[in-house]
Amino acid sequence: MVALRVVQGRPNDNTRGDLPMGDMGNKIKGAAKEAAGKAQQAWGDATDQAEHSVKGMGKEAAGKTQRKAGEAEESIEERIDEPAGERKP
Repeated sequence: MVALRVVQGRPNDNTRGDLPMGDMGNKIKGAAKEAAGKAQQAWGDATDQAEHSVKGMGKEAAGKTQRKAGEAEESIEERIDEPAGERKP
């Protein structure tokens, strides 16, 4: 398992491998939650336990939402960092 240290309030220099919270935090956490939800849903389906299937679907949806929020944050940060003359409408 790879451990990532998440640092808030630090410039985006990433020289020491630190990931500021906005860069990939929500994308990684969301993808992990989404995968866990799929696994829980599969477990519920395999064992015929509807409760686990439903909880897994909810966790998967929450993870997908969090991952998409992280992607949106990244897109916004890229747009902010672009020089004004190079921005696409």
